[in-house]
Amino acid sequence: MASNVLGRSLFVALLAAGWSGCTAEATADTAGAGAVVEELQQAFLTGEPSRCRPFVTAESARALHDLPWAALRERQPLTVLDTTFEAPHFRVRVRDPNQGNAIAEMIVVREYGRLVVDLVATAGLTAKFTERPLAEERFEPQELAPADIDRARQMQLAQPPK
Repeated sequence: MASNVLGRSLFVALLAAGWSGCTAEATADTAGAGAVVEELQQAFLTGEPSRCRPFVTAESARALHDLPWAALRERQPLTVLDTTFEAPHFRVRVRDPNQGNAIAEMIVVREYGRLVVDLVATAGLTAKFTERPLAEERFEPQELAPADIDRARQMQLAQPPK
């Protein structure tokens, strides 16, 4: 009985120590998450996708070539306001002077041991799903091609006798 209580106490102590270590690391990384967003902004201003690659996730890097680089070079940089940790990522609130000082959020994650901006998840925060109405189905009769007639005949002959 005593060893069971001791085991539980040891488990709770180790769990508390691990939890406090995780929260201390997350608190220390909030400043780093904001710094990554600022570094990415500076890289955007150069207009070179290769300069942005170190600051974005691998998935986001594949989308870099699709960005409007001419427009990005002319934009004013975002201002980082604050950062919060919401496991497993950081939310960095920014002010966008290009959108009338609107407040937005960017998602920063840890990938391969370093903090990077997840542009795909960030875009997902503001994406609006719109469903297009289904096109009306309509049957338009057309003549069968000789290949269609041959295929139908082959299928008919492949059927077992009745």
